[in-house]
Amino acid sequence: MSDKILVAVRVRPLIVREAAASSTVHWQIGSDQTITQIDSATQKALCTPYKFDRVFGAQYSNNDVYTEVAEAIVESTLGGFNGTIFAYGQTSSGKTYTMMGDKINHGIIPLAIKNIFRSIENTPDREYLIRLV
Repeated sequence: MSDKILVAVRVRPLIVREAAASSTVHWQIGSDQTITQIDSATQKALCTPYKFDRVFGAQYSNNDVYTEVAEAIVESTLGGFNGTIFAYGQTSSGKTYTMMGDKINHGIIPLAIKNIFRSIENTPDREYLIRLV
């Protein structure tokens, strides 16, 4: 795990209400690192592409995001390093779903907790103290 800040963007899929209203996504992913705002009627770019460390489209699951972005941070905390994972964005942009998930698609927080306890179970010769604040 490197000691840098990684910025990832996730385009959430349309929710049921939006799909029923034939809403469209206003973002186009150009690569694993670029995203562009588009006019949904013309499909033309409204700006130059924004570049990030990683861009996830709507087809990616919470597990995919966890594996590529968060898992290494969780693993490094088990090695004694500090790590922070947080979601930032506009209301209804998918932060809670990405972080918490649902009964079928667990989010980053439940996946991290499972990973931590699995690692503890697989390291019986080490003592851990887990503190939540």
